[in-house]
Amino acid sequence: MQDSASSASLVALLAALHRAGGGEVAKQGATRRYTMYVSSQTHSSLEKAARVAGLGAAGVTGGGGRSPYPGHSPDKVLI
Repeated sequence: MQDSASSASLVALLAALHRAGGGEVAKQGATRRYTMYVSSQTHSSLEKAARVAGLGAAGVTGGGGRSPYPGHSPDKVLI
């Protein structure tokens, strides 16, 4: 159980990174380009979690009128 949407989002994103990276993210950091797709209805805590987890704001796409299919090719997609 988490105490806020922010901490729950961060834990969920870290778990997704761990799974997508086969555990290597915890050892070496995010060495690949990961992307998290969101909708315009997504809670703001997910973008904050992406920044804290090392994805950066550029690693979040799909919300706020942004295209869900950006012009780059991420190595892994986090949904």
